[in-house]
Amino acid sequence: MRLVDPEERQRLLSMAVNAEVSNGAQIEEMTQSSAVLLKMKQVNHVLHLLLTVFTCFLWAIVWILVSASVQPQRFRLAVDEFGIVHRSDVPRWDPHDGLWWRDQRS
Repeated sequence: MRLVDPEERQRLLSMAVNAEVSNGAQIEEMTQSSAVLLKMKQVNHVLHLLLTVFTCFLWAIVWILVSASVQPQRFRLAVDEFGIVHRSDVPRWDPHDGLWWRDQRS
């Protein structure tokens, strides 16, 4: 494998970020060699509406809980010195317990 110059790394990162943004992600932070992005999981409201109607509004409780618990997925895109784009989850800081944790529902 050959080493990639910094300009090529930036171009590869920009291409990867643009692909994620076109799929609904938002840029939270970006440097020359990495970017942190956010992507919301989508709730299928049509499906939940149909289930709510067919279950005489009992499913509405589940629908409300699912809609309220949707949290963004945070991930980092980074380009190494060989030009390979890596994607990794970004741990989130929970100020209530002081520990790093990962959202397992994503």
